[in-house]
Amino acid sequence: MDQECSHKPRTMHPLRRWRTAKFPAAMPVFCALFGFSVVLNAAAASPAADNCSGVAVPAPAAQVHYSKLAFCDDFNSIDTIDTTGSGQAGFKWYTNRPYGLGIVASRYYSVSGSVLSVTDQERFQSNRALQTMDPVTGNGQTFRFGYFEARIRFNPRLGRGNPGWPAVWLTSANRVLNPNKVTYYAELDIFEACPNPNNPGTYNFNGTVHDWRPGQDSTPSKANEVSFYSNRNHLQMTPNIDWNTWHVVAVLWTPGRITWYLDGRPLMSQGYSGRSRPDPLPAAAPEAANHDPQDAFRILDSEGPKGLELILGSGPDWPLYVDWIRVWN
Repeated sequence: MDQECSHKPRTMHPLRRWRTAKFPAAMPVFCALFGFSVVLNAAAASPAADNCSGVAVPAPAAQVHYSKLAFCDDFNSIDTIDTTGSGQAGFKWYTNRPYGLGIVASRYYSVSGSVLSVTDQERFQSNRALQTMDPVTGNGQTFRFGYFEARIRFNPRLGRGNPGWPAVWLTSANRVLNPNKVTYYAELDIFEACPNPNNPGTYNFNGTVHDWRPGQDSTPSKANEVSFYSNRNHLQMTPNIDWNTWHVVAVLWTPGRITWYLDGRPLMSQGYSGRSRPDPLPAAAPEAANHDPQDAFRILDSEGPKGLELILGSGPDWPLYVDWIRVWN
């Protein structure tokens, strides 16, 4: 497809993953005043100790005064994961999936040597192994604005013919909790491994913001969402990156702007405001032909009332390894 990795359809039923063809780096300091994290019924203490204290604020976060470590997991214990699918407060990660997809079986994730490994079930379902909010109870943590970073690695050779792909992404908590009511929502992909067609077995950096809206045949009971708008500059070639070694993928989300990073280096940005057309202009689905793109991506900043949940996933038998993940705001 012209807007994202060719292995993605443009529309999907909500019981699947409902995904499509998937500016200056420094922001004005006043934008940081609007950054915050939403905590949903979180317990007073984490169920497992971690080594997150004393972590230095990364430069992109410091530039916009995002100096609070709002979320952190070094994966020193599996106890931060709700392995039983209880949905109770106090966990950092939940294994229940939304849209009737059921619980993620324990054989598809593990923690060893302070490293998390996640894959997907044999019959690929969603690139969704663990998420920071339980879709049934709403317990957990969601976010609005921040600097999201994860230290990851994966074996590119395992991706050949795989229906899924390593992914670190966020999507609307409101949509997850109300799938039959919410058909206009945002998705922010921090990183997806996109195959390089010119060099089989290698993968590029794919970072996308989606503006999802109802398709032509959508009804309250049968949603057929379409990615009306997505950023054109989503794909960055990384032919010299060895994904078998550790790399930090990140996104800086401030009001009206998103910037993606790899190992601390900015790759691309997307600006939007609702008062003027997005910069750069987004890619638009055919269904958006009669719409003014000026309002593209505005839903991202106004997602509510709970913001976006953070998700980790990969394809069947294709482990994504995560050393740590942090959110600053």
